[in-house]
Amino acid sequence: MEPRDVEADLRKLVAENLDVELDSVDLDAAVEEVANSLELSALFYAVEKHFDVVFADSDIGRLRVFRDLVTLVREARS
Repeated sequence: MEPRDVEADLRKLVAENLDVELDSVDLDAAVEEVANSLELSALFYAVEKHFDVVFADSDIGRLRVFRDLVTLVREARS
């Protein structure tokens, strides 16, 4: 999967899990300003399922912006 595909899929997952319009998803938005801990946990699970990866529990604390999920997916797949 190409990096752009990962970003596009992540944008869709963020939109679906946070119940926002796809056009309004900004991967550079601060996570803490957009999602609460429950929403973030659900998003993490959806990302793991979609990309068939497993994140460490500590990874959720590494997120500052949603684009950090791109890095986590790439790390988990390598």
